[in-house]
Amino acid sequence: MLQGGHCIKAMSMMNAAPNRVVQLDAGWREIREKALTVLEHMIEDGVKENSSLFNPAQYINTYTMCYNMCTQREPNSWSSQLYERHGQSLRTYLESVALEAIQEQPDEPPESILREYVKRWNNHKIMNKWYQRFFMYLDRYHVVYHGLPNLLESGLQIFKEEVYDKTKVCFLFELMW
Repeated sequence: MLQGGHCIKAMSMMNAAPNRVVQLDAGWREIREKALTVLEHMIEDGVKENSSLFNPAQYINTYTMCYNMCTQREPNSWSSQLYERHGQSLRTYLESVALEAIQEQPDEPPESILREYVKRWNNHKIMNKWYQRFFMYLDRYHVVYHGLPNLLESGLQIFKEEVYDKTKVCFLFELMW
């Protein structure tokens, strides 16, 4: 049960939502502004893996927005688009923040790139976990129905493609020397 009556409020929000059509860009903007960008800033400021980053009301509002966007009648059901934007959002963050931070590490001392790599991997695990929570409804229905990789697997694959594959030569070089 959520604290302070948030469960009742969340349930009423989910029940009231079908009266209002959420457009893709408006819903995505709300998810980005209220959850994903906030999460990115929290991670960059430094958080522990088991930290509770969002209170129940913040979490349920984002989950509910995703749920509402996925359960609207066609042509306003945005499951495929949210799945794609989920992946693209992770990809953009990894390219512009994580990969850049690793590539900017000096050659000396040699372990600096390794430390940064571990930091970025740990940050990604936290981010991937929260993305999966926010978009959980996609895993339950869209992913299963279309035979797609679940959100956690997709997030790991994106890290491999956007960070590991682009830095592995440098990373292995540092390990050998």
